[in-house]
Amino acid sequence: MLSDTPVRILLIDDSPSDRMLFREILKEIDSNFIFTSANDGITGIMQLTTPDAELPDMIFLDMNMPLINGIETLYAIKKYKYLEHIPVIMFSAGEMETYEGKAKELGASYCLRKSIDMQDNLREIKIIIERIVVHKRNASG
Repeated sequence: MLSDTPVRILLIDDSPSDRMLFREILKEIDSNFIFTSANDGITGIMQLTTPDAELPDMIFLDMNMPLINGIETLYAIKKYKYLEHIPVIMFSAGEMETYEGKAKELGASYCLRKSIDMQDNLREIKIIIERIVVHKRNASG
């Protein structure tokens, strides 16, 4: 178990199969996650800015989405003072190099590339989640 308290994770991704795969990856890492998802950037922003929203401990954000892409979504999220502390992990199946500099400039904590190999994805996601949980624990304790 990564944490004594449940870790809230929001996934913003337009692909239903990627959302399902991400949920499975989280179950393999730790069953104590509270997982929510949004199928596009606009819905994700609305979920985060609703007055009674339960804020996630971290956000995984797909780079390539219709309506507004990951960079535009990240920009909108980081404009809200009460959301700027939430780590955002950007990911893409495409060329990450194209977006990584801008994502980091806008406040992304990590950028990772989606792999075809589920074990690679699981390993990368687990490392990132552990870093964020440990950092949060150290900052609050």
